[in-house]
Amino acid sequence: MIHSGENGYLVAAGDTQAMIETLSELLQNKERRTNLSQQARETIKKNYALTPYMTSWHKIYKKQLD
Repeated sequence: MIHSGENGYLVAAGDTQAMIETLSELLQNKERRTNLSQQARETIKKNYALTPYMTSWHKIYKKQLD
């Protein structure tokens, strides 16, 4: 999941001005790009890697069976 400004950016569909501003900021700020990409990778590893994913499903099934 993307949290705007934390691990990526979200702009409204069709809002080309917001897209231009966001991309311009990222192009001008290498440190910001690096931080966002690191946070995005951490989000993927934490929430969508196989082990955490399977653990969450296991908890759901176990809860239903109890």
